[in-house]
Amino acid sequence: MPSPLIAPITDVLRDFGKPRINRAPSSFLAVSLPLLLIMLGSLSPSWPIIASAPLVPPFGFLLLILYFSATGGYHAVELTGPVAGSGPTRPGAAQDVWS
Repeated sequence: MPSPLIAPITDVLRDFGKPRINRAPSSFLAVSLPLLLIMLGSLSPSWPIIASAPLVPPFGFLLLILYFSATGGYHAVELTGPVAGSGPTRPGAAQDVWS
């Protein structure tokens, strides 16, 4: 004996898209169903790429850890004051503008 909760759902799904008494078939359904099927079908080749997307951040973090362990980790940087006359130069800009 089927479950009383499943029976109404299966009846609705079985009758979905069928014309009812004194009613024409749904024009919205006739237009939208092929478009939805084409959109879902064109998405199917990209499912393996989408499924692997959650693996990218941990893999990138692992590469970052490997890079820092290979280069020796963080290094202290000593900041000094600007040296006079060593400012950045742009083509066509006067040198005294940067000092």
